[in-house]
This record gives sequence, structure tokens and C-alpha cells, in this order.
Amino acid sequence: MNVIIHDLNNEQFELLFPELNNNSHIIFDNGTIKSCIGCFGCWIKTPGKCVIKDGYDNIGELFSKADKVIVISKCFYGGFSPFVKNVLDRSIAYMLPFFRTVNKETHHKQRYDKSFKYCVHLSSSLWQSFLQVFVVVLFCFVLFCFALLCFVLFVLLLLLLLLLFCGWILA
Repeated sequence: MNVIIHDLNNEQFELLFPELNNNSHIIFDNGTIKSCIGCFGCWIKTPGKCVIKDGYDNIGELFSKADKVIVISKCFYGGFSPFVKNVLDRSIAYMLPFFRTVNKETHHKQRYDKSFKYCVHLSSSLWQSFLQVFVVVLFCFVLFCFALLCFVLFVLLLLLLLLLFCGWILA
């Protein structure tokens, strides 16, 4: 079974997967997922199952049945979209809270014997990237102009005070 997690609209998804078989489980943003609250209930209170009952509480078990997990996400500041990140946060029940060391790296132990292939596709349009850079550059330019204006006003104020002071002494 393939698990496909995506944040695409219906048209985009149908273009990518025109003929999807029954061997796929699709997770998309239908507006019902709640954010992980970090309570670790999926490790302690109800092992392997999230304590938040919103239809996404079985993601760990779903991953255990998957041969492949495909993530398709818009790129948000170098990472996953908020929806995809939320789904991945809620999948922590797939792992156990215990650690093991492999090649001097620390990893969680798996709760299930079966593992899956993991495939990630991040997309960002050139226009979206351009707009993000443009906003940052514009903000820096506005700050520079404001700082320059403050400096000019400060110099003018000093000159005015100097002229008043010189005029007061000469008078």
C-alpha cells in the first residue's frame, strides 16, 4: 500500500495521479486535522495511537502498513507546508519513545517491524520564491530609507542647534 500525503488542490492532484489504484491511501487537507499538542500520549497513554480523535489518530498504524510514503508539499521557507508538517508531527506514534545508536547517530526504535520507502517532493514556483525574496529586499530598503531619514534629521537638528548657539553667543 502507498500512503500519499499532499497539500495540492484537486486539479493538481488529478494531473499527477490520473489513475490511482485502490492500493493507495490519500491524506489531504480537508480542514479537520488538529495540531499535535506534544503530550506524548501516543507513546504513554495510548501507545501507537494519538489521543486526539479527529480522524488522523491512526497515522502511526497506517504507516506500519505502507510500502511507500509519498509526501508532496509546497515549500514554505525551506520546509514542508503547515498541513504536511502537522501530519508528520501526528505520525510520531509510528516510533517508540526509546532510542538506539547506529553509526554514532541516535535514532528512535521502530514500533512496527515493517519499514517503508520515503519519498518527498517539495514544490515552489519561481514566482513564489521571487515574491518572498522581493518582500525581504523591500523591507530592508524601507528600513535603510528610514535610518537615512533619521540620520539626516539628526544632522539638521545639530546644525540648527549650532546656529542658534552661535547666534546666541554673538548677540
